[in-house]
Amino acid sequence: MTAFGRVALDGEEVPAPSNGDDWRLAWHPPPAAPPGEPHGANAFCVTADDDVVLISSDGARWGWPGGRPEPGESWQQTLEREILEEACARVTAARLLGFVREPCADGPNTRSRSAGRCQRPSWPGTCGPNRVPSRSTPGPHARQGSR
Repeated sequence: MTAFGRVALDGEEVPAPSNGDDWRLAWHPPPAAPPGEPHGANAFCVTADDDVVLISSDGARWGWPGGRPEPGESWQQTLEREILEEACARVTAARLLGFVREPCADGPNTRSRSAGRCQRPSWPGTCGPNRVPSRSTPGPHARQGSR
């Protein structure tokens, strides 16, 4: 048990209402993606200085960089392209953490999303055409003064 209740098992769908839709999310560990149309890749992106890279489309809500695949792209190719475009960062290492399967209870959409971890060697990097506001935030060790 956690402060938020029971932890779901791998592959167990849990309700996740969002923007008026009734989504059901399930975590799937690597290496195999669950059934569904590949929908994107995103990453918890950490710099060489242990800062966390975040992006925002409005400057108020911040999240992990990532996006949708182009035809034929793997999760890693999508991740590398999207992080370059959105956060001006180059992925120097990535590790597949797993997949989130997201079937919407109100419609036929089924999404599979992969996640990875990356390092950003320099800031700012070379940006692609879709750059959104981004920032680097000190990681938890820096905030605690224990780096």
